[in-house]
Amino acid sequence: MAGLKLTLILCVIPIMLIGGIYTYRFLNNKLTSSSSTFGLIFYALALFCAMAAIYGGGLTAIAMLYDYLSI
Repeated sequence: MAGLKLTLILCVIPIMLIGGIYTYRFLNNKLTSSSSTFGLIFYALALFCAMAAIYGGGLTAIAMLYDYLSI
């Protein structure tokens, strides 16, 4: 069972990393090319919230599945 837990962690982390990199690239490009103040604020908040959702959701999924496999 320990091998399954390790495999789970090693599979979720790269997915989070790839999702985070592509989201960062896309929203950072939009942020740097934005010409209005509203656009700057919107893309900065969107970038922050997207990163929080990706990494928070991934870590929550790892914790919940780890706990589920510990039963």
